[in-house]
Amino acid sequence: MTKPNHTFRAIAENNQSYFVVAVAILVIASFFFISLTNDQPDPSLVVSEFGYVWDVEYQAESFAKAVLWNLVSIVLMFYIGMKFGGSNSFKKVFSVLAYALIPVVVGGIVLHVFFMDPTLLENITGIDRESAEFSGLFWVLYFAFIPFVIWSFILSIQAIKIVNSFRTAKAFGVLILSSAVVYAISWVIALVL
Repeated sequence: MTKPNHTFRAIAENNQSYFVVAVAILVIASFFFISLTNDQPDPSLVVSEFGYVWDVEYQAESFAKAVLWNLVSIVLMFYIGMKFGGSNSFKKVFSVLAYALIPVVVGGIVLHVFFMDPTLLENITGIDRESAEFSGLFWVLYFAFIPFVIWSFILSIQAIKIVNSFRTAKAFGVLILSSAVVYAISWVIALVL
């Protein structure tokens, strides 16, 4: 996190050593993309003050989707980068891009401490959990998570740049193009289902 360019180069040069940890990072980061909802999707499900659904099956499905979409994103970045003359080693690209998700893991851990124990937030803020203002704290937590996502986005550009030996503009284009494709696919799936 302190020297990302150096770290990305080290991972790209020796991806065998980092691959297993990269898989773990992707899985952990995907956990922090699990679904939150403002509406109760099913009356039998319990929803916390922050819209967190307390149901293992619901969250397991959400987690599996997050892992799948994160993996699809990396696969697309690999293929698009390769088409533009980048690395032809999926393991190398995967390892470097997974490490770019570390800020999401850090921010997600902090965010989920409050989701799992709302009384902690109640004690810090002094706002009663039963008051209407307390549910508004969700947005504060949500916006506090955004800088970590932006940080991972910037690191992803650097990761693509280093692993593919691209310039910044080309790396940014690969990331945006893959994101647009993932968004289009998810939108079509949502329409069909």
